[in-house]
Amino acid sequence: LEKTQLELFSKEDQLNNLSNSLTLKKHELQERSARVSELEGMIVKKDSIVTALKQSISNALIGLEGEGLTIEKRNGKVYLSLEEELLFPSGQYKINSSGVIALNKLANALALQKDLDILVEGHTDSIPVSSKKLIKDNWDLSVMRATNVVKVLLNNPSLNPLQLTAAGKGQFSPLATNTNQQGRRMNRRIEIILSPNLGDLFKLLEK
Repeated sequence: LEKTQLELFSKEDQLNNLSNSLTLKKHELQERSARVSELEGMIVKKDSIVTALKQSISNALIGLEGEGLTIEKRNGKVYLSLEEELLFPSGQYKINSSGVIALNKLANALALQKDLDILVEGHTDSIPVSSKKLIKDNWDLSVMRATNVVKVLLNNPSLNPLQLTAAGKGQFSPLATNTNQQGRRMNRRIEIILSPNLGDLFKLLEK
């Protein structure tokens, strides 16, 4: 009887340990479920922010889409592509008057978005530059163009310079072939990539 009683006590301890373990697992699953729900909510929020940002930019640059400007939402970012003719004379980096007007409109829309990283990329075709004075090659041309776009955007005092980055990619990220005139025209462009700050999302993923 004593042996049976000890065995029962042992079984009871095992059951208590199992119950405690199951309770702990239940709490862990509840916490994990809450984190997943929070993560899903943040992703939906970020997607809605990107959608609203794209619409805001489209409204600011109305009339230019399809006329050398394309705007699309991709990978949680907004991509603007402006063909050379909208901004620059051929082979030059000084922005023309119509380009300044378009960039001022864009800057007004961007100034409303405080939590935003703005990357400005210059792209060229593969034809070597004709002048070898200040601009030595397509790398120089793409960098100077991107830098000048950033400078025009920063004429808006509400934009924070820390939000902007200028980069040149030369002819090395083409959209189309460089073997014909149409492809080269598509490749000569400025791309502006707008990225909402995902710091909160990354912090949650690290937990």
